[in-house]
Amino acid sequence: MYVYSEKKLIEIYSKPAKMSRLSMFMLKRINFEEIIRKRRENYNFLLKKLKYNKNVKIIFPKITNEVTPIGFPIAIKKRKKIITNLIRNKIYPPIHWNLPKEIDKNEFSASWNISKNILTLPIDQRYEKMDMERMIKCLK
Repeated sequence: MYVYSEKKLIEIYSKPAKMSRLSMFMLKRINFEEIIRKRRENYNFLLKKLKYNKNVKIIFPKITNEVTPIGFPIAIKKRKKIITNLIRNKIYPPIHWNLPKEIDKNEFSASWNISKNILTLPIDQRYEKMDMERMIKCLK
């Protein structure tokens, strides 16, 4: 079925579609340097503030100049409770690594442990220092 669908799509869309004027207009107005600066600033702020929190294991304790983080991944116990508290405070943390039930829990116990405890704190350019402070409070 997948191969059939791919063939049909190729028949219908034989060449890439041109970007719409609206999309081009919006793309030209994005300040990528500011987005990169803000994400790195938010990441480093959380890194500094959470470094000594014994309840939080920081997955990437440093980032290089070439990296623009999409989030701040941590490992944490009582993840459901933390997520509920974050959401109650209007902070919406994505879960990026939910394993399907078909993955054997005994054979891949380390993967299951990571999957149950990993959480990504949002750090994108919409978040300000006060939002980072609220996240820190919610993790305590």
